[in-house]
Amino acid sequence: MKLTTELIFNVLSEYFDIRYAVSGNRDTPAGRPMFYAEGAQLSDHLIIVPARELPREAPDGTVFIALGSLPPDFSAGNIEVLAVPASVPADALFNRLQETFDYYDAWESEMTEIVETDKGYAELIDCATKFLRCPISIVDDDFTIIAFSDNRGGYFRDDVDENKVSTSIMSELISDPLFNKGLYNNDVFEFNIGGELFLSYNYKKENRYLGRLTLYFKSSLSKSACTYLFRILAQKIEAMLRKYGSFLRPKESLSSLREILLSCLRGAPPEREYTEYRLNENGWAYFDEYALIRLQPEFRHEWQLHANYLIPMMERQWPGVCAVENDNYVVVLLNRTVFSAKSSRDFMQDLAYFLRDGLMLAGISRAFTGLNHLPAYYRQTELAVTLGRECDPMCWYYCFDDYALPCWLSYGTAAFSPEQICSRVLLQLIAYDRENNTEYYKTLRTFFSRKFSYTHAAEDLYIHRTTLIKRIERIAELTKVDLNNQDEILYVELSFRYLDKTKPV
Repeated sequence: MKLTTELIFNVLSEYFDIRYAVSGNRDTPAGRPMFYAEGAQLSDHLIIVPARELPREAPDGTVFIALGSLPPDFSAGNIEVLAVPASVPADALFNRLQETFDYYDAWESEMTEIVETDKGYAELIDCATKFLRCPISIVDDDFTIIAFSDNRGGYFRDDVDENKVSTSIMSELISDPLFNKGLYNNDVFEFNIGGELFLSYNYKKENRYLGRLTLYFKSSLSKSACTYLFRILAQKIEAMLRKYGSFLRPKESLSSLREILLSCLRGAPPEREYTEYRLNENGWAYFDEYALIRLQPEFRHEWQLHANYLIPMMERQWPGVCAVENDNYVVVLLNRTVFSAKSSRDFMQDLAYFLRDGLMLAGISRAFTGLNHLPAYYRQTELAVTLGRECDPMCWYYCFDDYALPCWLSYGTAAFSPEQICSRVLLQLIAYDRENNTEYYKTLRTFFSRKFSYTHAAEDLYIHRTTLIKRIERIAELTKVDLNNQDEILYVELSFRYLDKTKPV
């Protein structure tokens, strides 16, 4: 990266007796140093030259470091000349400059890597604080602190309430004309609060204010040099904001659930007692009803899923959602019990709009309780998309239950237990019979085995034919089974046969 004359002056003044011999625009950026040679390309470099050889003409914006005193009659155009005593070894000066450029190049490279690898705003701020040596923060439009340096200062020193600027300080800022006037700035700007200087940069999207990057100016660097580096940081955050679309962060309260979710997905669930404790911390329960959702790019529009953006957006948009990044996909654990209790919205409709706007697809597992068998339900999300795309290529999401029969016929049952692959109709009847001391499962099993003959099935069950008809109607009402659909009949029949070989779930 290039460094301004003022920044170079600040750094070299720690090692050499340096002064401005000819001062133009001290914010002129210059590239790595080179020794002067007549006829060489001078622009974009910091030129080291003996004072007696300093050229009288050079391209505008050229920056020189002269070894020795300039001639009294020296005059030049729009150039800048720094001078050090002739006793300073040229090699020592050159090496010090190279080290300085290496130092700031490393900073720029580290920030670029943070942006490209989606590490987050906090990592950018931590990286910048090491080099700028000033407290730095990002605060969004509702005064939530998105990221801050560990060594906070100024109005962030003791004025934070659970990641928000305190109410008293917020009121002071809102009522400060300079602070509000700064909302209209489109570049780095200064403002003072209580006699303390701050540098700030606003972030906007379609002219809507999103937040502000602020540096509390307590640096050994000059204000001009610090402003130059601060602007580079601001641009890196701007690049990250363009990728993520917002300053939203994952909910801290769900961090323990994310760890559990990742462990379960990898087939190493924690002890159930620990899992229940962490679930209860968040108002969830082990035997709540859950579903697993896997998000992926829509195949016709290949792009990278930005988990750091999607995860906090989903967790804040829908109650009962915990999301993680797993195998380059975003995986969502939906607590359907919590969502239903806290929201009257149609989740599937919301999800469809969310996927459409983000050009994504989703596979959705069947509902389940407990978290010990998540790998199987994750497999369901994969198969739902694979099979769903073949049958219904224009959909945004695919539910495993809609493709369980094709899955059975294509892949068999080896990967799943009965409750994970068998017809939901039969699983509902088994659960209903347990809770209500009924025999609906046996009734439907007999009806199937008797090839849908009400007369013969009623005889086997020792009940009147009319009673059987009413039971079948009640079963259809409870389970929504369609006995006129050949695929559903086949799926239920296969499930009966599978369950006949295993204990009822």
